[in-house]
Amino acid sequence: MSAVNDGCFANECDQCVSECTNEPLKAKCDSQLYFDIRDAILAKGVKPSFRGVTRQFKGVSRGLIANVLTDLHETGFLKNYRNGYAFT
Repeated sequence: MSAVNDGCFANECDQCVSECTNEPLKAKCDSQLYFDIRDAILAKGVKPSFRGVTRQFKGVSRGLIANVLTDLHETGFLKNYRNGYAFT
């Protein structure tokens, strides 16, 4: 048995963000993307920059990327470096 919106909880959330019209479901997708991006940066699989994240996570909003980078900076995982961030 499956629900109508099961696709929004799949691992491919970047696809469902544009497909889902229900705001709470979009928020779920955004929160999953947030954690995926954060984990990829912390694992050093993605460069901690807008370009680095965009290369790996196509179609993600700049606002979400900014939230991840800002949160990692505020928690001490990243430091300011030139016009972006670097690992501390």
